[in-house]
Amino acid sequence: MTPRTLAFAAFLVLVGACAGWTLPIDPGEPDPPAEPLPEPPNPPRAPEPEIYLAARDGSIAGVLTAGSRPSWSPDGRKILLVRGAEIQLIDADDSVVTSLSPGKEPAWAPDGRRLAFVNGEGIAVMNADGSGIRILLSHRFRGDTYTPWDLGIGKPAWSPDGSRIAFGRTRQP
Repeated sequence: MTPRTLAFAAFLVLVGACAGWTLPIDPGEPDPPAEPLPEPPNPPRAPEPEIYLAARDGSIAGVLTAGSRPSWSPDGRKILLVRGAEIQLIDADDSVVTSLSPGKEPAWAPDGRRLAFVNGEGIAVMNADGSGIRILLSHRFRGDTYTPWDLGIGKPAWSPDGSRIAFGRTRQP
């Protein structure tokens, strides 16, 4: 007998042996319900970034406050920053903190009276005290895959004369 014939014969024997196997119609008692899986632990939150002050010579004076995206006011008396998802304004010595608006990526106008920033609706401007918020450009202008807080547009930057705002746009492939 050739190896091929032997393999075929073994296959037939195996099929014949399995021919009597059947699955029961009545499986009997149902399996007990499975124990619920434990809830996954909450991942640890990343610490809030910190804002440092450094001297012109590169020596570091230390931590000023928690936050990100610091930007000095044109007169040098205040610092604009983002803490959590909120734009805040602090005195340069961190003595007074003023919450202005939910948002991110704030930028001072050259005259120091207005701010441009990104919020859930698009690119907005407001007065430096947080009043008079107005949407300049909606995220919806994109026409591709808009969703709230999509941030396909962002990073507003004022022109030196304050007459225009440049911004970035991420195109979807």
